[in-house]
Amino acid sequence: MTQRLHANEILDEILNVFESNLKTALNLQGVYRGTLAWLPPSDMAQMVNGIWVELLESSEIKDVAMPKGITVTYRIRCLFVRRIDVSNNVSKQRIADAEQMIETIFNNYLLGTINPPLSNGQVLWWLPKLIEWYPPENDFVEGLSSDLSAIACNTELEVRTNFR
Repeated sequence: MTQRLHANEILDEILNVFESNLKTALNLQGVYRGTLAWLPPSDMAQMVNGIWVELLESSEIKDVAMPKGITVTYRIRCLFVRRIDVSNNVSKQRIADAEQMIETIFNNYLLGTINPPLSNGQVLWWLPKLIEWYPPENDFVEGLSSDLSAIACNTELEVRTNFR
């Protein structure tokens, strides 16, 4: 059977990109698939600094006439939760963290390291669309511990798939 939707492979590769490019720079304990909603609050302490990646509410599918195929636009939320050091300026740290995430996305906009490559498809682009300096999750993590802080980046990724 020919595969036309590649959401699992794409999300796995995004996790790999963040892990390999930001593990040291952001002192990551891990990268995770999902949202904070499924996470027991007691587990949060062992998981930060961490990046959570999840599909947003909808993905858009468009028909392509020549050659016959489809494009799928995935909306993906990337959330970074960090333990802050009170000796650092939190606002300055948020900006620095967001810059590193955004630069990683720009530097990997084709997700060229997907291995094996997508079956019957190609990533056209992966780009940031919105940065949330104080996302709703920030209130949640601050409620768990006053030394936690969150930023979020919403991205879009488009894949082209041929009918065969």
